[in-house]
Amino acid sequence: MSHEFLELTSIILNIAPALDYTICCETLMILIILCESYEDASPLLCQAWYDPVRIDKCQVWPAIAQLITTSFKSENSNIEIYNETLMYTTATMAALAYPSQCLPDELLEAKIKVANSLALKLLDSNYSAFREVWLGQFRTPKCSSNILKAMYGMRLSTPRFSAFIFDGSFLSNELLSLLRGQITTEESDLDEAIELSIHISTAIIKQIMLQYDNNTRIDLRDQLTIKDDRKFEKLQPITGHIAQLTMSSQVLPPRAACALHLVYAIACGAKFLLNPEEYIDTLSTIFVQSECDFIVRFPFHHGLLDGLIMLIFHIVQVDPQKSVGTLIDSGLFYILWQQLRAAFRSLYPNSLNEEISIITTPDWILISRDGIHQLLQLTLELFLQVRMHKCLSLLIQPESIMFEALSLMLSKELTEQLDVKSSSSLTNEVITLTCNIFMFPFSIETSETFLERTLELCQRYDIIQKLLWVTMAHLSTDRVEVPVGLVAQLSYYQESARKTISEMLMNDVQLCQFYSNVLYGTNESEFILCDTFFTFTN
Repeated sequence: MSHEFLELTSIILNIAPALDYTICCETLMILIILCESYEDASPLLCQAWYDPVRIDKCQVWPAIAQLITTSFKSENSNIEIYNETLMYTTATMAALAYPSQCLPDELLEAKIKVANSLALKLLDSNYSAFREVWLGQFRTPKCSSNILKAMYGMRLSTPRFSAFIFDGSFLSNELLSLLRGQITTEESDLDEAIELSIHISTAIIKQIMLQYDNNTRIDLRDQLTIKDDRKFEKLQPITGHIAQLTMSSQVLPPRAACALHLVYAIACGAKFLLNPEEYIDTLSTIFVQSECDFIVRFPFHHGLLDGLIMLIFHIVQVDPQKSVGTLIDSGLFYILWQQLRAAFRSLYPNSLNEEISIITTPDWILISRDGIHQLLQLTLELFLQVRMHKCLSLLIQPESIMFEALSLMLSKELTEQLDVKSSSSLTNEVITLTCNIFMFPFSIETSETFLERTLELCQRYDIIQKLLWVTMAHLSTDRVEVPVGLVAQLSYYQESARKTISEMLMNDVQLCQFYSNVLYGTNESEFILCDTFFTFTN
């Protein structure tokens, strides 16, 4: 059925201009509705519809190109109907090529293939007239957002299209004019248009200036090198204006405001131009006051929080003296852990209460496995930056948000999720860093209050049982020094911990084997042996 409809669409678009452009508008409108319907259908039907080979075979793109480049020679021609046809044309291209954020990965890939087919045609000299007419509609109120949607899909599909956009006048003229508010657009489309502009400029930085492909993961802790300073200078007015929009969060839509930090940090590379304190305060204001949607799919294959964590880590490393205190005092660090706990809770099918069970964050869109690792590294960095007592206060605060999130990192469910698509080294690092953070309340510098509250939370969240399980199930003997040390501390302070260890030793063969390997196997760390003997002594 879909094949027959696409063939009929091509035929109608070829002959209708000679009759009535209204027929073309209605045909394109049906095509757009079908795109929306198939995205809500089964994955099999959706993949069958978004098939570039089928679309090419039915000659859909040549028919659309001919439609909007045909001269209007008829005396009875209606320019309003023709303009409406152009509007539906841009909407059709967006419907076929735009990979919306709600699509699962397999359908996202299907749409990107269609976008690639369209991109290659637009780059063909035979389609130059079609391309010019299409881009020429950008200043038309109802078209700019749809043109950006199609561009978003096409630049995802091939760096060649990003290069084409970059080399022309579109960035410095149309896109910059849109960001400056000099192009009239539908009020309902403005937020989305600005957000798409941010995504497109970000991708151009990634593809053209850093020369990374779509699957290369950006890590701001690496030294990013702009490959061509002249190209960077061309894009700098756009990134600079986006930065100005961020500083007035009421102007920028919430999701785009959240996206900005990643764009600007990558654009600046090693040269971080904004005042760290001011930037952290602004980001905190955006996240707190706008109640922004954290669930955003980036063109980087990771979650929104990843970008924010990387940027904050970057700022802390550039100027720790100014940024660390601001990060904690502004509440932004607390917000990160609050959102992380929400993400973790969404991964649990059997929740502890109804409040948890209604959270339906898509798997790993909020934050990736690498993002979890980086947040732990950032947290450890803050503990070490002479801010331990402030961090400890967050760790043991009444809502216990940070503590609960850390305890979930040691749970069987989450460690198994971590292992699905990541290396064992990442799981090892996450477990070790989590244990390192849990060790701080046992430091000689902490007060009795910190220690008592920590022990209370350890008991509430079954830390000793989780700790023993992940240590013996996931860590090799040479990586157990920190977890074994934490077990020793808990066994010293808590009778319940001693009881749990005793019961598990009597009933769990795997735990007995683990301690046997620690005591009798090859072990170069005297601390592991000391902590093991200390545990058994307790």
